Amino acid sequence: MSGILNALKKEKTEDKLKIFFNQLLKEFAFNTLDRINPQSDLFQTLFNELDRNEYIEHVKAKPKGSLAMSGILNALKKENKEGDALEIFNQLLKENKKLAFNTLDCIHPQYDLFQTLFNELDKNEYIDHVKAKSIGSSMSGILNALKKENKEGDALEIFNQLLKENKKLAFNTLDYIHPRYDLLKTLFNQLNPQQKEEYRVHLKIKSTAKAKFVLRNFYLNNQESVNNLSTENSNEPLVQNRDDLPAAHFSPISRAFEETAVEYLFNTRPEFSSYKEDQSCSQIVPPFEDFAEFHNQFRNTVTEDSTVSSSFTSNENISDSL
Repeated sequence: MSGILNALKKEKTEDKLKIFFNQLLKEFAFNTLDRINPQSDLFQTLFNELDRNEYIEHVKAKPKGSLAMSGILNALKKENKEGDALEIFNQLLKENKKLAFNTLDCIHPQYDLFQTLFNELDKNEYIDHVKAKSIGSSMSGILNALKKENKEGDALEIFNQLLKENKKLAFNTLDYIHPRYDLLKTLFNQLNPQQKEEYRVHLKIKSTAKAKFVLRNFYLNNQESVNNLSTENSNEPLVQNRDDLPAAHFSPISRAFEETAVEYLFNTRPEFSSYKEDQSCSQIVPPFEDFAEFHNQFRNTVTEDSTVSSSFTSNENISDSL
């Protein structure tokens, strides 16, 4: 049913869409909305057709209602009803802290809403929650929020602790930060020479548009090292202690753009049109704001020869993907 509604939305027949949705049995309508992309305009359109309080109670009662709850809070924020969103979230913190934390996991980490909700909870508790679940997207949101609060020192402390305790999570956190943010450069420069080499390998394995962009812009001063990274015909270890790895350098994104998140449709994966109830939020949160535009811009401009070997394929063990 969610697929039918998505199709009607794409056909720009919104009146027909609303009539069709309003004819559904209430419980079926609620369950259908649960499976709509919570960051999409369609979710907000259908949410506005319901008795909101009834739907909110329906979502609260579900064992895994965090995706839909994130859609509710996003919809209220877009309607300039941030106060209502905060009231619901604070009530969740009192009644069901786990659902509140899981809901924040599903909020885009660069949206103002993430920072607003993050400021409502016990930050240390939420940080421990994210570490335990190893969610790169949410950890990037935490570091972004701290940076915006001029608490860069706290962000660096958390990131450096991650490098010691869970390097994979630290690298996946970097993957979710916009490639033109000052924060990415700051965190990248926290890596020691060996970690920079390891992160290079991590990026080569991913071989995505953003990974290629970072390889090109962060490792550009050491092109010889990039070209020699593959060890398919070498007996040398892939990761080495090096002192010649460059610091990151690129044109930072403007402050105005960094602080204002603009919603976009992220339709590069089929599961975005319909959700499984047990789907992890880390599977549906886009890697960074304006990813689709960035991906289209750089996928053809960054060549395989300048950055990555085509012999590398995606790493199935990496849960947080670009």
